[in-house]
Amino acid sequence: MSESLSLVLRFDGSVGYGPDNADPRSAAIGYVAEAGEPLIDESRALSAFVSSTYVEFRALVAGARAVATLSTHRPVSAVHIRGDAAAVIDTVDPTQPIGRSGGRDPPPACR
Repeated sequence: MSESLSLVLRFDGSVGYGPDNADPRSAAIGYVAEAGEPLIDESRALSAFVSSTYVEFRALVAGARAVATLSTHRPVSAVHIRGDAAAVIDTVDPTQPIGRSGGRDPPPACR
């Protein structure tokens, strides 16, 4: 049996805006899962999106699903998430406190 993998999952999303910089025109996501070398490297355009945070979240979900698929073929012991969307990371971080409404408290920059 192969050795258990400790992965780094890097994700990113991007929204392309029109000339007025207010009209979103396109969006894409990408993610890479690596264990010393890239094991998964994917990107794709999105046909529907609502905000840059939503696009970043879609990138994280797509990457997590790809890692889950990989884990059905190779044992995975840990996944370390890296991204530049603090709101997304804070939302899914289990070390963040749960708010009174049952959801995660907003990150400090959003309070």
